[in-house]
Amino acid sequence: MSEVVGAIAAACGLVMLAAAWSKVDGWRAWRRNTRGWFGHGRRAMAIRYGVPAAETTAGLAAVFAPAVGMAAVALLLVVLAAGVYQLSRSHGGEPCNCFGALMPSSLGRELVVRDLLAAIAAAVVAAAAWRSAAATASLDTLSLLLFMSVVAVAVGEYAQMRRHALERQAAAGTD
Repeated sequence: MSEVVGAIAAACGLVMLAAAWSKVDGWRAWRRNTRGWFGHGRRAMAIRYGVPAAETTAGLAAVFAPAVGMAAVALLLVVLAAGVYQLSRSHGGEPCNCFGALMPSSLGRELVVRDLLAAIAAAVVAAAAWRSAAATASLDTLSLLLFMSVVAVAVGEYAQMRRHALERQAAAGTD
């Protein structure tokens, strides 16, 4: 049981790392969004750099210290849900680039609900990790998760490229 919980925590950690990486990878869009939401001041800078840093920290913690890391992931997701809720009041419907181009999403109720459901799931995994004294996932498990993550990203990127190609064809009026 401990190994399974550690593997689930590692997978969740990789998702958090992917969220952070997508902001870095799509930095121009992330910077543009945070400037649009918060202006050019310290608050915008704190959000712009703080969110990916917090996601990275929580993701690494989930991989290497499952109980603490998943508790951090749950807390971070609650904070993000609250932030999205506040932003949705004045910027509802705007793209957030939470997962970059790989998984586009917009500010709004759906994103708040997604973050809260993910926070509940993370809290359940954190509790299971504490109860079972879950250890870090084995190197074999981490390797498999990393491989599966790369495949998932490749499939997601292909789907995005395919969608853009179809949109270009439709705009050009060809089939």
